[in-house]
Amino acid sequence: MFKKKKEPEILDDIWGRAPMELYEKLGTPIQRAENKFKLTVDGKLIHDYFVGFSSAKPDIRGHRDLLQSAEWINYGTKLYRINTVYVSNEIEKLVAEEFDIKIGEDFFVSNTFFDPRFPHFSF
Repeated sequence: MFKKKKEPEILDDIWGRAPMELYEKLGTPIQRAENKFKLTVDGKLIHDYFVGFSSAKPDIRGHRDLLQSAEWINYGTKLYRINTVYVSNEIEKLVAEEFDIKIGEDFFVSNTFFDPRFPHFSF
């Protein structure tokens, strides 16, 4: 008499992993200084970038060099936000080599910015 509702399917990738959650963090966590949020314990500057892709972004979970280079945060279907001690040119080169894609055409790396109403961090 009553039909059972079909359970929603979870689409897995080819390795059987579930899709990444929004704002899920991957990669190496960065140890931050106690009194300065934008510095590591060693005193290195932590850069905050967006890595955007022109088409669907690739899954970084199987790429060791990328995971070790930064703390990656999933920001939707085409964007990652990363915290890293590397400059943007090094990240661009690493992503281009890892996925064999072109800088500027297939993806870009840009700085994030803070709202001007909030005071900037002093270094």
